[in-house]
Amino acid sequence: MTNVLYLCSRPDRGRHLANALGRYGYNTKIWSTRLVSNPRKRHLIDWEIITSHEPIDVVLTEIMFHGGISTLLRRWFIDRNLRVITYAKGDGFDSISATRYAAMRQLARVVHTNVYRYADHHIYASKWIRDRYWSKLPFTATQPTSVIPHAPDPVYYTIPLGRKNGLLRLLYVGNFEVLDKTKGVELLVAVAQYLHLSGVKVQFDVCADGPCFRDVVSRFSGIPYVVFNRWVPGDALIQAYRNSDLLIYHSLTDACPTVVMEAQAAGLPVVCTPNTGAAELIDPGQSGYVVEDNVAAMAGVIENLITNPIQLNRMSAHAREYALRNFTWDISAERIHKVLGG
Repeated sequence: MTNVLYLCSRPDRGRHLANALGRYGYNTKIWSTRLVSNPRKRHLIDWEIITSHEPIDVVLTEIMFHGGISTLLRRWFIDRNLRVITYAKGDGFDSISATRYAAMRQLARVVHTNVYRYADHHIYASKWIRDRYWSKLPFTATQPTSVIPHAPDPVYYTIPLGRKNGLLRLLYVGNFEVLDKTKGVELLVAVAQYLHLSGVKVQFDVCADGPCFRDVVSRFSGIPYVVFNRWVPGDALIQAYRNSDLLIYHSLTDACPTVVMEAQAAGLPVVCTPNTGAAELIDPGQSGYVVEDNVAAMAGVIENLITNPIQLNRMSAHAREYALRNFTWDISAERIHKVLGG
């Protein structure tokens, strides 16, 4: 049996992957910064790992794990001659404006010094994150690479398929970290206004959270047919997918948006723009549409689906089929197993 130490940002995803890897004979131990309530004590994770004396053969680490692996932990990896696999699921700056690019480069140097150049293999959650971010860092990786998306929670595959009754309900799920345009809510509001003025009846449900949630709501409250809901993980978010017909995804920086995989698993076709990794996660024309980054293009697709409920139902069924073929934890585990030499 191979013992894997998985350093991840989200323990829920870590548990799903650990269970799936178990089918291939891997014993996976999860360590996550989110399991430590006080961010100032995250360094204690390093000591817990080093002093645990648990057998470890391979380290699978999300590259942005608390700003890169600490020097102490990195030296421990080297001393024990552990195999290290990085797993970049995001650039770590998907909510930060471009004016802070200097900070991104500084963190890149930390990652480079601490773990990146010592890794045996680099996994990326999307081609977008590989080509748009990591390829532009101030160093060159010579190790082999793979593109392996993560997966949604299996519960999304249990949501009933097909068009709901009443108004066509369009869902947006996001996290408002800063008041800039990275999450694209301005375009969504403009589309809602455009459709309303055109006499097209739809409802936009904005399911979001983040430090700037109240500010965004105050800026855009009062727009007809736009409803803001505070995002809550778990049952409330699942219910939002259950009540919706279509996911509208417009962001400028997300590398491998989980919501796009969740939506297709739930049977929601996705309308997205080519700005992010979302475009490579859908089957264009079948499980969703990739449209130009403007109001007319996005509104046109929505109007077409309103007048073609049969097409919408067909796309709903195909979205789930596509997700089942591409985005499950069993598929992710099989691909990682191959990286590990299986």
